[in-house]
Amino acid sequence: MIMFAYYAIQGCDPLSQGLVDNPNQLVPYLVMEILAVPAIPGLFMSSLFSGALSSISSSLNSLAAVTWEDGLKPYWDKRLTELKKTVLLKILVAGYGVLAIGMSYVVTFIEGTVIQAAVSLIGPINGALGGMFILGAFFPFANKYGAFVGGITGMIISMWRSVAAYDIGIEYRSVTYPNGTCPGTNFSNVAPGTTNITAAVAEETESGVFDEFYRLSYMWAAALATLTCVIPGIVVSLATRPLMTEEEKHVPTMYQIPIFRRLFCCLPNSWIFTLDCKRDFENPEISSHQIRDMEFEVTAEKDPVNPNRENLPMSEKEHDVDLGIKKQGILNTSFIQEEGMC
Repeated sequence: MIMFAYYAIQGCDPLSQGLVDNPNQLVPYLVMEILAVPAIPGLFMSSLFSGALSSISSSLNSLAAVTWEDGLKPYWDKRLTELKKTVLLKILVAGYGVLAIGMSYVVTFIEGTVIQAAVSLIGPINGALGGMFILGAFFPFANKYGAFVGGITGMIISMWRSVAAYDIGIEYRSVTYPNGTCPGTNFSNVAPGTTNITAAVAEETESGVFDEFYRLSYMWAAALATLTCVIPGIVVSLATRPLMTEEEKHVPTMYQIPIFRRLFCCLPNSWIFTLDCKRDFENPEISSHQIRDMEFEVTAEKDPVNPNRENLPMSEKEHDVDLGIKKQGILNTSFIQEEGMC
């Protein structure tokens, strides 16, 4: 933002005047222009690259960890020792680093800015991922089939638009800069001469069916992926609902967001209850997994023990647990009060 403001005030666009050949060269050019002091440009660029490398290193470690956890661990976890696992993860980090370096050479052949290329590539992935989260949080009837089909559809459509825009050479309209103060532009040259003008008829080129779709700004790549993920996800979820079991159909309200109750709180409760698919968000349900986590094994003659066979603390009374119940039944820590369960 500072760079664009600086050149707007100066009245000079280095790119349109040919002072730089690529938009990615604007930042180094600005540094050399306003920080033309020995060693300062190098210090600035080294700080810039060190900040970028610190983010890339964490990304490479994350990629290696995800590759091991989701891809290799189910097959090699019991075959490898801890030392071999560590070596394998380091090899994965080095491999992803080599790929990143290779991509840096590919970027030199891509027209446009690095930010445009990054957003066009990462936007479809993040947008599809966000669409799957929206499906699960706001739509109680969404299922795994809808999430899978919606995520793949959203990513493919948005990625297709990004690749096609590069392939056919879509040029985005940019704001024109005043260039009256650029170096070498303030000159006058008057010379007599004769100019022959030949009129030519411009040939109209037929625009493709999807040309307007391809002209969509790359900044909308993530939003496009989210939209094309949610809509097919809803349709597929409703179509495949008969294939789900009753347990799969019932999603605890604690895992969902009551969007209508939050946005339209002024409506009557009966209307909100209907809009929320007749689900009571005022009294969140407890899933079977939570109940299972809160269960404790209780014996008849001995002290209460948890699943790890560790004795629970006893109170002064012989048969009362400190948490306030008798030594019988299931201990549910979420509902325990001083004298028992409510």
